[in-house]
Amino acid sequence: MSASPTRSNVGSNRANSAAVQAWQSLQSFHPKQEILPFIYSITERPVEVFIGVWHPIAHFWCRALRQAGIGYSCFIYGQELLIARYDTMAAKRAEDLRQAKRIYACSQATAKLAQSAIDPSLTIQTIYPGVAPLTADQSQRDLEQQAAAYRKELGLGSGPVILSLCRLTPRKGINLVIESLKPLIQEFPTLTYLIVGHGEDRVKLEQQAIDLGVMDHVRFLGRVCHDTKARLLTLCDLFVMPIRNDIQTDWEGFGITFLEAALAGKAAIGGRTGGVIEAVEQGVTGILVDTADAQETQAAIAQLLRNPDLRQHMGRAAQSRVRRFTWHDSAVQLLK
Repeated sequence: MSASPTRSNVGSNRANSAAVQAWQSLQSFHPKQEILPFIYSITERPVEVFIGVWHPIAHFWCRALRQAGIGYSCFIYGQELLIARYDTMAAKRAEDLRQAKRIYACSQATAKLAQSAIDPSLTIQTIYPGVAPLTADQSQRDLEQQAAAYRKELGLGSGPVILSLCRLTPRKGINLVIESLKPLIQEFPTLTYLIVGHGEDRVKLEQQAIDLGVMDHVRFLGRVCHDTKARLLTLCDLFVMPIRNDIQTDWEGFGITFLEAALAGKAAIGGRTGGVIEAVEQGVTGILVDTADAQETQAAIAQLLRNPDLRQHMGRAAQSRVRRFTWHDSAVQLLK
C-alpha cells in the first residue's frame, strides 16, 4: 500500500494540475477569432498592446498577438532576464523581444543588460520611473511637523538617523550597513539606523545586529504606509542602500526609493551597480560605493555625517534633479 501524500505534496499536485489546465486552455485559444473581435468592439483604430513585463505567460500573449497581426511593445526591468527557471524559455523570450514593435527599459544599464543577454542590435528606449510629488493638501511644513512628532514617538532624540527602505533581501546590502555601525557608533554615539521593509533576510539581519553588539542602535520598523514612509524620509539625515548585483542571478534595474529620498531632499548612498548609477549622481546627489565589502559604505556614511553642509548640499541637488523624474513625463515618452 502506498503512503498517503503529505500536505505539501497535495498542495504541489494541485498547483501543478492547475498550471496544466491553464496551459491547456491557452493552447486552445485562437487569437484571430478571439482577440480581434474584442479589440474591434472597442475601437477601429490601430492598437498596440503593452506587455508590462516578460514572463512565460506573457510569451503566450506575444505569440498570440503576432498570430493576430497586432503589434506589441515590451518593458524590461532586468530581473526577468536572469531568473533561472526561465532559462528553458530563453529562445522564446528572445523571439518575443526581437518581434516587439518597441522595447523599453527602466535604465540605460538595464537596456545594455538586455542587449548583452539577447541581441546587441536590439533598439531599446530608456524610460525612467517617476516619483509622485507631495499632494496639494500636504505642504512641506505640514510634513516636517508630522516628521518631528513621529521622531519623538520613536524616541530618537537629536542624534543622527540613517535610513534604509527596501525589501530585505541579500542584494539590498543592508548587512553592509549593519557591519559598518560599530565603528560609526564610536564616532557618533547617538546614531540610529532605521530599517523599513520586510523580507526573507530580516531574521538574519536582526541576528547580525545582535552578534555585532549594535542592536540598541538599530530599529526594524517592518512595512509602513505611504504617509509614514514620507515622514521617515523627512526626519532622516541620510538615506543608505548599498545595493549589489550578481550579474548571473540578480539585478537592480533602477532604484525608485532613491528618487523618493531625493524628493525629501536627502543625500543618498547607493551601490555602484546596475541602474543605481543613474538614480544617484555620483558626487552630486550622493555617493556610490563598491559593495564587495563594508569598507566604502562605512567611509561614505562617516563622510556625510561629519559634513552636514556637504550632506545638505547634495540633498538640495537631489531635490532639484528629481523634478525631471515624473510619472507624467514617463507616460508621455511611452505614448509617443
